[in-house]
Amino acid sequence: MQIFAPFYRFYSRYPSIGRDILREIVFYTEGDHAPRLQASIARIQAGHDALKKAFDEGVAASRTGDHDTAIARFTAAAALMPNCHDCYYNIGVAHAAKQNYADAEVAFKKVIELKPDSGEAYTGLANVYNAQKKFDLAGEASANASKYSTGGSGAEAE
Repeated sequence: MQIFAPFYRFYSRYPSIGRDILREIVFYTEGDHAPRLQASIARIQAGHDALKKAFDEGVAASRTGDHDTAIARFTAAAALMPNCHDCYYNIGVAHAAKQNYADAEVAFKKVIELKPDSGEAYTGLANVYNAQKKFDLAGEASANASKYSTGGSGAEAE
């Protein structure tokens, strides 16, 4: 079962994509399709490695205050996995740090679209609205942040 270790790590982190890949693996295990299965697993691992590299580079750039690079790398990661709510969250944080509030708002709203119970995204949105003196919207976002807050997901760059 060692061949499935990279898939399991990927599936645990990204279950929605993992389900599609699992269907492909099940198809390839029916009959004598070992070479195609190996190729699929290699493709999955390469995609995971590219995603992890882009995300890690975004985190490193955020930590050094290079927000433009962070945005570029998190955007690249999101292009590889469009449902990566952590990618969009960090894009929002970087835009907010640059005071690009409209772009930060879009990113935080994307997180909420992908993960409606993200207290962290609502907190980011509240901060964006407060910075723009949109206090009614900030209050709504803050209320949702309190409702969904779990103490952080551990995936943020900050």
